Amino acid sequence: MNKKQSRKGLAVIGWVLMVGFTIVSAMLVINWVQDKGGTLAEETVTYAEGKIDCQAVRLANLSTDCLTGDVELKNIGTLHIVKVMAQINDERSEEKTLDLKAQGDPLKLNIGNFKSLTVIPIIQSSGKLLGCKEKNIRVYCP
Repeated sequence: MNKKQSRKGLAVIGWVLMVGFTIVSAMLVINWVQDKGGTLAEETVTYAEGKIDCQAVRLANLSTDCLTGDVELKNIGTLHIVKVMAQINDERSEEKTLDLKAQGDPLKLNIGNFKSLTVIPIIQSSGKLLGCKEKNIRVYCP
């Protein structure tokens, strides 16, 4: 076999490896995107106002410590609150979704320093997460 034939063989092998690598990479990316899409769809929360499902939801602010940023809330309604969305309404404006442990236990949030905080309860209704905006609690610190 002369040098030209061996170079052609190496070029063909290179192309086959490159095409194979591209196909495998594309399959991995597609699989990852489909997996992530399913996870995000399960975690999506729909926010509603005036929804009948939210009528039995009630949060109570038991205590607020503005120095440490600790807020203690309790569910005093009849529906189980699955999560809460904490919206910090000051310079940094961030949102945190927190899972609740048990129905009767107080929920302790450690937010850090904040000027204004809005806590929105999230319930499970018809298999979907539903945020009850009209049942929010606002906490202010001077």
